[in-house]
Amino acid sequence: MMLHAEIEIMFIKLGIGAYAIGRRIQPFRRHTLFVIQPNVPHRFQPNPQGMVEKAFVAFQPALLKEQWLQALIPTLPVALQLTEQDATAIEACYRTIRSELATKPPHWKTLTTGELTKLLILLQRAAQRKNPEPPPDARVLKAREHLDTHFQDAITVPELARIVAMSPSHLAHRFKQHVRMGIRQYLLQQRIAEAKLILEQTPGIKLTALAAQLGFCHFALFNQTFHRLTGMSPSDWRRLSHQ
Repeated sequence: MMLHAEIEIMFIKLGIGAYAIGRRIQPFRRHTLFVIQPNVPHRFQPNPQGMVEKAFVAFQPALLKEQWLQALIPTLPVALQLTEQDATAIEACYRTIRSELATKPPHWKTLTTGELTKLLILLQRAAQRKNPEPPPDARVLKAREHLDTHFQDAITVPELARIVAMSPSHLAHRFKQHVRMGIRQYLLQQRIAEAKLILEQTPGIKLTALAAQLGFCHFALFNQTFHRLTGMSPSDWRRLSHQ
């Protein structure tokens, strides 16, 4: 177990596993975020069968001079499952902090503190939007797993319903109830998450080819969807990823 006086904010970009925090075991998957309070024992437990990509920042609470920020930290939840848009905004904070710490240009401390403030506010907003999830439905989980592994395909709701032995209308209702978004929206979110990863790992790829690879019939739809879910265009994301 690790133990330190700093607050640690760990963002899981990719992978599955668990994090032992205090006396609890917290499972994680892509876009899970952990807030580890000072002097709380913790141990990272990734799945040995897969790759985990993560980012973290650790800092003394006293670094934040404003009292309201220091008071905010203990109210943050231990674990959050982020939406695609929240994950994009938070990942941008990590990138800026990492860049400032690596190069230390003029006023880097001020900018880094500002990004930490922004990060904490984004976490508070994400936590306030979080609603308790209904009990899981095995058929919905199966549908979700199918979308996770076949998101490039032209999947329709009737086809997905046949796979999990449900009527299309009942699947659509239960899926939205459990996942907090519709099937089409979830499919698009998975495609854009993969697009972000590919743009990071293969910056030379043509955007039209990437759109086709991910199942978009038209590049304009890919570009529009990417911007709607992340707040920026694919080309802007690629440029930000390789600054």
